[in-house]
Amino acid sequence: MSREELERLLRTFDWAKSSAQFEEQFKPLFRELVTAGGTATVDRLSLDTSFDPDEPLTREWLTHYVGERIVSLDSTTRGEVTGLLTRTLEESEGLTPVELGDRIAEKVREYFREYENWRADRIARTELAIGQNSGTVFALRQHGYEQVLVSDGDSDPECAAADGQIWSLEERSEEHTSE
Repeated sequence: MSREELERLLRTFDWAKSSAQFEEQFKPLFRELVTAGGTATVDRLSLDTSFDPDEPLTREWLTHYVGERIVSLDSTTRGEVTGLLTRTLEESEGLTPVELGDRIAEKVREYFREYENWRADRIARTELAIGQNSGTVFALRQHGYEQVLVSDGDSDPECAAADGQIWSLEERSEEHTSE
Protein backbone atom coordinates (compact mmCIF):
# COMPACT_ATOMS: atom_id res chain seq x y z
CA MET A 1 0.00 0.00 0.00
CA SER A 2 1.40 3.38 -0.96
CA ARG A 3 1.11 6.61 0.96
CA GLU A 4 -1.30 7.89 -1.69
CA GLU A 5 -3.54 4.85 -1.23
CA LEU A 6 -3.45 5.35 2.53
CA GLU A 7 -4.38 9.02 2.18
CA ARG A 8 -7.22 8.07 -0.18
CA LEU A 9 -8.52 5.61 2.41
CA LEU A 10 -8.34 8.25 5.15
CA ARG A 11 -10.34 10.65 2.98
CA THR A 12 -13.15 8.10 2.77
CA PHE A 13 -13.74 8.26 6.53
CA ASP A 14 -16.85 10.31 7.30
CA TRP A 15 -15.22 13.05 9.41
CA ALA A 16 -18.29 15.27 8.99
CA LYS A 17 -20.53 12.66 10.60
CA SER A 18 -17.99 12.16 13.39
CA SER A 19 -17.82 15.94 13.98
CA ALA A 20 -21.60 16.28 14.01
CA GLN A 21 -21.95 13.50 16.58
CA PHE A 22 -19.25 15.04 18.76
CA GLU A 23 -20.80 18.51 18.51
CA GLU A 24 -24.22 17.12 19.42
CA GLN A 25 -22.75 15.75 22.67
CA PHE A 26 -20.26 18.55 23.38
CA LYS A 27 -22.47 21.61 22.86
CA PRO A 28 -24.99 21.04 25.69
CA LEU A 29 -22.27 19.92 28.09
CA PHE A 30 -20.14 22.97 27.41
CA ARG A 31 -23.17 25.27 27.75
CA GLU A 32 -23.80 23.67 31.16
CA LEU A 33 -20.18 24.33 32.18
CA VAL A 34 -20.42 28.01 31.23
CA THR A 35 -23.80 28.30 32.94
CA ALA A 36 -22.44 26.63 36.09
CA GLY A 37 -19.44 28.97 36.12
CA GLY A 38 -21.62 32.03 35.62
CA THR A 39 -24.16 30.92 38.22
CA ALA A 40 -21.44 30.12 40.76
CA THR A 41 -19.96 33.60 40.26
CA VAL A 42 -23.35 35.27 40.70
CA ASP A 43 -23.97 33.22 43.88
CA ARG A 44 -20.46 33.72 45.29
CA LEU A 45 -20.68 37.49 44.85
CA SER A 46 -24.36 37.69 45.88
CA LEU A 47 -25.22 39.59 42.71
CA ASP A 48 -28.78 40.80 42.26
CA THR A 49 -29.83 38.84 39.14
CA SER A 50 -29.07 35.39 37.79
CA PHE A 51 -26.62 34.52 35.03
CA ASP A 52 -28.18 34.47 31.55
CA PRO A 53 -26.49 32.05 29.13
CA ASP A 54 -28.85 33.30 26.40
CA GLU A 55 -27.58 36.88 26.58
CA PRO A 56 -26.52 37.67 22.97
CA LEU A 57 -22.76 38.07 23.54
CA THR A 58 -22.61 34.88 25.62
CA ARG A 59 -24.72 32.92 23.13
CA GLU A 60 -22.59 34.14 20.20
CA TRP A 61 -19.39 33.18 22.00
CA LEU A 62 -20.74 29.73 22.90
CA THR A 63 -21.68 29.05 19.28
CA HIS A 64 -18.33 30.25 17.97
CA TYR A 65 -16.24 28.50 20.62
CA VAL A 66 -17.94 25.12 20.26
CA GLY A 67 -17.50 25.22 16.48
CA GLU A 68 -13.82 26.13 16.80
CA ARG A 69 -13.18 23.38 19.36
CA ILE A 70 -14.82 20.72 17.20
CA VAL A 71 -12.60 21.72 14.27
CA SER A 72 -9.51 21.78 16.49
CA LEU A 73 -10.18 18.43 18.17
CA ASP A 74 -11.00 16.79 14.82
CA SER A 75 -7.83 18.18 13.29
CA THR A 76 -5.75 16.79 16.15
CA THR A 77 -7.37 13.37 15.84
CA ARG A 78 -6.91 13.30 12.06
CA GLY A 79 -3.27 14.26 12.42
CA GLU A 80 -2.60 11.58 15.02
CA VAL A 81 -4.33 8.84 13.02
CA THR A 82 -2.64 9.89 9.77
CA GLY A 83 0.75 10.09 11.45
CA LEU A 84 0.40 6.68 13.06
CA LEU A 85 -0.66 5.05 9.81
CA THR A 86 2.05 6.80 7.79
CA ARG A 87 4.79 5.78 10.26
CA THR A 88 3.51 2.22 10.32
CA LEU A 89 3.44 2.10 6.53
CA GLU A 90 7.00 3.45 6.30
CA GLU A 91 8.24 0.93 8.91
CA SER A 92 6.54 -1.98 7.14
CA GLU A 93 8.04 -1.84 3.67
CA GLY A 94 8.23 -5.24 2.00
CA LEU A 95 5.35 -6.83 3.92
CA THR A 96 2.58 -8.62 2.09
CA PRO A 97 -0.84 -6.92 2.16
CA VAL A 98 -2.04 -9.37 4.83
CA GLU A 99 1.08 -8.79 6.96
CA LEU A 100 0.70 -5.03 6.50
CA GLY A 101 -2.95 -5.18 7.55
CA ASP A 102 -2.00 -7.16 10.66
CA ARG A 103 0.81 -4.71 11.46
CA ILE A 104 -1.47 -1.68 11.08
CA ALA A 105 -4.15 -3.32 13.25
CA GLU A 106 -1.53 -4.10 15.92
CA LYS A 107 -0.14 -0.54 15.91
CA VAL A 108 -3.61 1.04 16.02
CA ARG A 109 -4.69 -1.17 18.94
CA GLU A 110 -1.43 -0.47 20.77
CA TYR A 111 -1.58 3.30 20.23
CA PHE A 112 -5.25 3.74 21.04
CA ARG A 113 -5.40 1.31 23.98
CA GLU A 114 -5.03 4.16 26.48
CA TYR A 115 -5.65 7.00 24.05
CA GLU A 116 -9.33 7.35 24.80
CA ASN A 117 -8.74 7.71 28.55
CA TRP A 118 -5.91 10.23 28.50
CA ARG A 119 -7.41 12.23 25.64
CA ALA A 120 -10.80 12.38 27.33
CA ASP A 121 -9.16 13.45 30.60
CA ARG A 122 -7.16 16.19 28.89
CA ILE A 123 -10.16 17.50 26.96
CA ALA A 124 -12.33 17.40 30.10
CA ARG A 125 -9.79 19.32 32.22
CA THR A 126 -9.27 21.94 29.51
CA GLU A 127 -12.96 22.45 28.77
CA LEU A 128 -13.89 22.52 32.46
CA ALA A 129 -11.44 25.35 33.11
CA ILE A 130 -12.40 27.29 29.98
CA GLY A 131 -16.14 26.81 30.61
CA GLN A 132 -16.02 27.91 34.23
CA ASN A 133 -13.74 30.86 33.55
CA SER A 134 -15.86 31.96 30.59
CA GLY A 135 -19.01 31.73 32.69
CA THR A 136 -17.34 33.96 35.26
CA VAL A 137 -16.31 36.51 32.63
CA PHE A 138 -19.77 36.66 31.08
CA ALA A 139 -21.58 36.76 34.44
CA LEU A 140 -19.44 39.67 35.59
CA ARG A 141 -19.98 41.52 32.30
CA GLN A 142 -23.74 40.99 32.59
CA HIS A 143 -23.59 42.62 36.02
CA GLY A 144 -21.63 45.66 34.91
CA TYR A 145 -18.12 44.71 36.00
CA GLU A 146 -15.39 45.98 33.72
CA GLN A 147 -12.20 44.49 35.18
CA VAL A 148 -10.99 41.52 37.20
CA LEU A 149 -7.90 40.72 39.22
CA VAL A 150 -6.41 37.48 37.89
CA SER A 151 -5.58 34.93 40.55
CA ASP A 152 -3.95 31.82 39.16
CA GLY A 153 -1.95 29.54 41.41
CA ASP A 154 -0.79 27.33 38.53
CA SER A 155 2.96 27.15 38.15
CA ASP A 156 3.23 27.14 34.36
CA PRO A 157 4.88 30.28 32.91
CA GLU A 158 1.78 31.62 31.14
CA CYS A 159 -0.39 31.37 34.26
CA ALA A 160 2.35 32.73 36.51
CA ALA A 161 2.70 35.75 34.21
CA ALA A 162 -1.06 36.42 34.36
CA ASP A 163 -1.31 36.05 38.15
CA GLY A 164 -1.93 39.42 39.81
CA GLN A 165 -2.75 41.28 36.59
CA ILE A 166 -5.90 43.32 36.12
CA TRP A 167 -7.71 42.28 32.97
CA SER A 168 -10.46 44.10 31.14
CA LEU A 169 -13.60 42.00 30.74
CA GLU A 170 -14.30 43.87 27.52
CA GLU A 171 -10.99 42.62 26.07
CA ARG A 172 -11.61 39.06 27.33
CA SER A 173 -15.10 39.01 25.79
CA GLU A 174 -13.84 40.41 22.48
CA GLU A 175 -11.09 37.79 22.37
CA HIS A 176 -13.71 35.10 22.84
CA THR A 177 -15.93 36.38 20.04
CA SER A 178 -13.31 37.39 17.46
CA GLU A 179 -10.99 34.35 17.47
